[in-house]
Amino acid sequence: MDTNSNCDQAIEAYINEKTGRNEQVSLAQFIDDNFELVAQYTEDNQWESLEHVWSARFNAAARRLDVNVASHVSDPSDSPSATPISSSIASKEESCQLTHEAKAEFEQKFKAMKDDKKWKLRDGVYVEDVMYKFGMKSTHEHPVHSFILNVSDKCWEECSDFTAEDLNTIRTFGNYAFPAISDNLKDILENFRSRGNFHFAL
Repeated sequence: MDTNSNCDQAIEAYINEKTGRNEQVSLAQFIDDNFELVAQYTEDNQWESLEHVWSARFNAAARRLDVNVASHVSDPSDSPSATPISSSIASKEESCQLTHEAKAEFEQKFKAMKDDKKWKLRDGVYVEDVMYKFGMKSTHEHPVHSFILNVSDKCWEECSDFTAEDLNTIRTFGNYAFPAISDNLKDILENFRSRGNFHFAL
């Protein structure tokens, strides 16, 4: 079994453990809990893009397991889907018409969700419910049909189902830097840095 497969299995085992205990799954907590694994499976040429590399790995594993991750709420600075869309119901100029099959698949995914797995903003208001309502009204493809909530898309500001406070909660949730590096991890990184010309600051 190759290194990437071992890494993917470790990530998936972590996600399954968290979901089995009904705990929230997040990249930041994964990094905090598994700093030695991160060091082990980071290649020499990946240190300068460490956050991008592990975000991609973690989110890919979550998608394979069909698990919602806090970091799925996209930040316009690091997501290719973060291009602002001016139309309140998906720009017809920038996207393809939504097929009947795609809409049916979107509806099926939503109906399979359980309320205790959704993001509850306040009493009676779940993020996924609002996204579903919006997606079913859309006639063209939109990130919402993959349950991606792009905080830079102006359609959500125009959505009457989200209050200004709701949108602020969504924008700020998960907007964190990597956790502080422990002394143990610093020693590991210093060991890697001493082996070559790595340019990263601790």
